[in-house]
Amino acid sequence: YLYYTSYRDFLGDIVGITQPEVIELLQDIPGDLASGIAAISAYSALDYPGVPGWESAGLPDTEPMEPYIHHFPDGISMVARLILRKLIPGAIPSGPPQALLTKPTDYSKLDQPDQPVRLRLNSTVVKVERQNTSNTQTVGLTYVTEGTAYKVRSRHCILACNHSMIPHICPSLPEAQKTALSFQEKSPILYTNVAVTNWQAWKDMGIGSVVAPGSYYIHATLNFPVSMGDYSFAETPDDPVLIHMERFPHVNNQGLSTREQCRAGRYELLRTPFATIERETRAQLTAMLGPYGFDSAHDITGITVNRWAHGYAYSYNPLFDTLYEDWDDPRMPHMQAKQPYGPITIANADSAADAIFYAAVEEAHRAIEELPWG
Repeated sequence: YLYYTSYRDFLGDIVGITQPEVIELLQDIPGDLASGIAAISAYSALDYPGVPGWESAGLPDTEPMEPYIHHFPDGISMVARLILRKLIPGAIPSGPPQALLTKPTDYSKLDQPDQPVRLRLNSTVVKVERQNTSNTQTVGLTYVTEGTAYKVRSRHCILACNHSMIPHICPSLPEAQKTALSFQEKSPILYTNVAVTNWQAWKDMGIGSVVAPGSYYIHATLNFPVSMGDYSFAETPDDPVLIHMERFPHVNNQGLSTREQCRAGRYELLRTPFATIERETRAQLTAMLGPYGFDSAHDITGITVNRWAHGYAYSYNPLFDTLYEDWDDPRMPHMQAKQPYGPITIANADSAADAIFYAAVEEAHRAIEELPWG
């Protein structure tokens, strides 16, 4: 029942909540699930920390989840930089991982002819072709950099890009596989980081994080107080700090599936001018912190807008998708999508239908293992 019933219907039928203002309050609480509660299963919503209904569903008591109170100051880019240092020695200084936070990357070292590994930035692959050459299969690739197209040939290729783009890049794939690849619909996400001169208003309020139903941003929080290596978090409320704000664009109460809401949210996100985003950012922080002395004109020193039109990989929704007992059932779209195509293999978290870091790592390992190395 919980798996195939929307959280909104569960609130009305089981919990007995019918007041529209309460429904409105809960509408977008599970923000990063990319849908309103009418398109989220009760099972998925109840698994989300803090939403009401666990006891009403008769579910057993569980150990409390570890609170999300820590992340690396640079996200998981540290992992990518550690891999880069292993592949291209000299591009990043040596030292323990935490020392990398304040160390620059030497971009001049990334694409050198004498290196066994070369990384070419600002080069977008636009076409991938499987070719037959002297009884062996190779890969022809076309990429564009600085307005000029180049062609290269390779023995192997891993397409680790968004699944929905692969049919356009590699049009010779089997039609069934292209359909499966196109099923993936990444959720749009707006992450905004606001640099401020101080966080005294937060201190005076006695909070470090806000959930704001009905507001432009559903979440606003002070950056986590993490110090590593030469990187130090603000020690007093008078020190500068970052405020992290999150919006997950979607459309509520129009009978749309999660994938349809993702498309509608992406359209909204891409057509919203940065000036509008800045205005909404300043207005929400002023409404929240203004009574405690916050002045957006004086206290904000910079705003970074991460407009992530293709964000989290889509995980299946039992309200709309056909599911099987085994997540890796060969009938599942992600299983059909990642089949090898001769010397071309496919990776990305999309291949696991799971928006989590370790899924991307595991799929990368699988794609490498599948390459025809002989």
